[in-house]
Amino acid sequence: MKLKIALLVFGMGTMSASFASDWDITLRDKAKEPPKRESGAKLLYTNPDTGDSSYVIDGAINLTKRDRGVNNLYSHNIALELHRNTQTDKEVDTKMLSYSYGNQWLSDKEKTTSYHKAPIKVSYKVDDIKKTESIGASVSYYPEIHINENKKSVFNIDKDIFIGGWEIGRPHPSRISWQPNIGLFFENVIKSDKVDKGSVARLNAGVSVYINLLKDRLITDPKDKNKEIGVETLVLTLSYQYWNDIEKDEDTFGADDTHSMRVYKISYPIDRSGDMKIYLSHLDGGNPIKGKPEQEYSEIGLEFKLNLDL
Repeated sequence: MKLKIALLVFGMGTMSASFASDWDITLRDKAKEPPKRESGAKLLYTNPDTGDSSYVIDGAINLTKRDRGVNNLYSHNIALELHRNTQTDKEVDTKMLSYSYGNQWLSDKEKTTSYHKAPIKVSYKVDDIKKTESIGASVSYYPEIHINENKKSVFNIDKDIFIGGWEIGRPHPSRISWQPNIGLFFENVIKSDKVDKGSVARLNAGVSVYINLLKDRLITDPKDKNKEIGVETLVLTLSYQYWNDIEKDEDTFGADDTHSMRVYKISYPIDRSGDMKIYLSHLDGGNPIKGKPEQEYSEIGLEFKLNLDL
């Protein structure tokens, strides 16, 4: 295992612009997906006294439109992604253009309220490390179930948290939140300079856990001066994703049938509004969908969030 720590990191968080037609533009680290927490675009640069300089870019421009029904929320998202990493042993250089259609529907029963999210996505990817061009498609499912009787959720625990008698959390619907997911991914290499053309079908399953370790910070709502809102402070994020190749051309995608990625991250806002955060993260594994190979490294950096309303 080789561990690399990237210092002097600058991460640009979500930048958004809203239009009257319900379209909005956001800058994030990847194409929009259902999980609640959003990470900003990231730019890391290292210039040592000796040796070559290196950098990391994780960014995506999203154009999103939402339409509301009686019990449904429909969304259309067009994303242009760039993932580039020259700081680790295994370099990354992929570009993706994708379109996704999301349907979130509501099931309201006597004791439970369920939100079901099922996005469908098509994409075009260029991998300049593997020298391939490919098209892809996927369908995913994200459940979220709330109990009406006591306003608690199967995946959200609404209780104070104590450690050794020290209160580290006040009541909050997302004090501890769980976001499981399952999905099916398909990719077909249509052009290649290094390997044969071929295709792969992958099953995906994972879960993300978000734990708010300290009380929220109360600030005045910028949209309603008579209202206060809570800003998350110290947040611990634990994420695990797993992919299994159920059918593929080994000459194109290799012999390994399983892939996984574990992410551990802790962040804290350094401004009152929570728009700028300092974070420490550790990644172990790889993401075959984004063209990120298996490796392990850590990062220290800043995330900056900017919202623009037009």
